[in-house]
Amino acid sequence: MKIFIGLFEIAGYFSNLKKGFQELGIECCFISLLPHQFEYEEPGEVNFFVKAIRAIELKKSKKNTGYQTFFLEIFEFFFRIPLFVLMLAQFDIFIFSRGESFLFFLDLPLLKILNKKIIFIFTGSDSRPPYINGYFISEHKFESLEKCYRYTILQKTRITIIELFSDIIINHPPQAHFNKKRFIQWLAIGIPNEQPFLPPDTSGNVSGPDKVRILHSPSTPWTKGSDKIRQIVTGLSKKYPIDYREVSGKPHPVILSEIQKCDFIIDELYSDTTMAGLATEAAWAAKPSVVGGYYDDISNDIPHEYLPPSVYCHPSKIHIEIEKMIYDNKQREECGKKAYDFVQKNWKAKHVAQKIVQLIEGNIPDNWYYDPNTLKYIYGTGISKDRLKLILTEFVKKYGIQALRLSDKPDLENNFKKFLQDEEYYG
Repeated sequence: MKIFIGLFEIAGYFSNLKKGFQELGIECCFISLLPHQFEYEEPGEVNFFVKAIRAIELKKSKKNTGYQTFFLEIFEFFFRIPLFVLMLAQFDIFIFSRGESFLFFLDLPLLKILNKKIIFIFTGSDSRPPYINGYFISEHKFESLEKCYRYTILQKTRITIIELFSDIIINHPPQAHFNKKRFIQWLAIGIPNEQPFLPPDTSGNVSGPDKVRILHSPSTPWTKGSDKIRQIVTGLSKKYPIDYREVSGKPHPVILSEIQKCDFIIDELYSDTTMAGLATEAAWAAKPSVVGGYYDDISNDIPHEYLPPSVYCHPSKIHIEIEKMIYDNKQREECGKKAYDFVQKNWKAKHVAQKIVQLIEGNIPDNWYYDPNTLKYIYGTGISKDRLKLILTEFVKKYGIQALRLSDKPDLENNFKKFLQDEEYYG
């Protein structure tokens, strides 16, 4: 068994997965075509073609004219061809990230013909519809309804092609609106990591007996509800001695250091999972997380044993949970210990890699599967209901309900209709 992982890093996920395979004694190569902005550990495999593609990717990330972008895409494609050929000759299993392959899906039929195993792991925006993606439609980033419409068509088409050729797809239910076939639940597999800290000491407050240090570290503050979180903490600081730290845009080692120094973290206000990247890293230090979100039905979609423990609540109630975490030291310790025990037992890189080996070998428990045709969730991530409703109303008014690209899921489409019509709707 020889495994290739690529082509982009997502918050350390894929470099850690590589380590997990190596711990199992499996030959594995990970290539990332774009260095991570927050300085997660750099993958080791870098050849001439990777260096050339990285240079082009960095150029593409800057402002370019339409012609410049077009020619950059062509240049990159010609560098990707020999890279693909090199990897094709060496590996029999291909794990792709960010919903991309070597040759913009033209390589997938060849991989299939040559009996190579194809796995796609989705981690968020690579499968989530753009019209419920806070990063795409927030006030900070929103460009136009037309761009949202075009990208929705592109996203649906991409998922359809991937489903056609993939042997295994790993995805998270609340972002799987465009999936048609059953897939493997992302949380059943987990987020691979290794203990980045010394064994945690949860006794007492980090900032001293009379002060509680809170960490909020948003990668994109406009999608994490940072303004409202700041307001809540400011209000609570009038009642309690709080040392509030907000750290954004810093390298990964700096964030790890801040996690060690805090008593608990406030992750985000509008999440569709109980424990994403930052909360997972906090769990390894036995630091509890308070997470807001609208995914009230999460325990029905995802088996209890795969749900990582955090204080997950409706955004309107997050101030209550933050206050509890401030004054109740015992709750902080208990929540932190539960989180640590969970990741220690389930999400070590080796454990996650072993689960993927199970998938490759066809040894798949029934409750790892999820049928996207049963999905009810409509609120996305990184966006308030009010903002979401505003954008969706204009989007559907201009392009029609069919623009949601959910005609294959009438019940889910109907939930959106009810939401926009102010009727009784799911959630």
